[in-house]
Amino acid sequence: MSTVDLTLRSQLLWFGALLLVSASIIAAIVVVPIVAVQATIEEPGEYGVCNGLVPRCHDVPLETIADASGIDFPSGSAVVSSSAVPSSFMGVDHLQAVVSVPDGSMPLEAVVDLPLSPRTDDSIVGSSLEEWGAESIVVLTDSTGYLSVGLGTTPGARPDLVSVWKRLSSRS
Repeated sequence: MSTVDLTLRSQLLWFGALLLVSASIIAAIVVVPIVAVQATIEEPGEYGVCNGLVPRCHDVPLETIADASGIDFPSGSAVVSSSAVPSSFMGVDHLQAVVSVPDGSMPLEAVVDLPLSPRTDDSIVGSSLEEWGAESIVVLTDSTGYLSVGLGTTPGARPDLVSVWKRLSSRS
């Protein structure tokens, strides 16, 4: 009876090894091409690093944010957070970013030169500034609602923040 147990045990071990090798081969056939394609399509472009599989881009360059919003950011400004959806099925292509600017170098007057007016519904722009710890938030928007800009001061020695939301479907 021990011969039967050894035969069954060895067959189970072989079956387990075969199952493990099969799973590894299938994973390699499926995962490796996905990783390879992902690495090649995540190339930086105008809207940052975009992925052809998902419509959202990240790491949007400061120059793109400045061009889309019409804001001339002062020297020393840096992108804190950014994303863009340059082409979506829903047609709401947009750019959203938070930029840190040197303390006091981005007065409200610099942004008001754009055709913007105060806005009370600051759901996207205002909340993004609050998430980064900004206070004294002022939100301005253009008459079409395609561009919203928020300014917020941060307590302490941290830089001020500017939040931008721009609908890209209409480059107004």
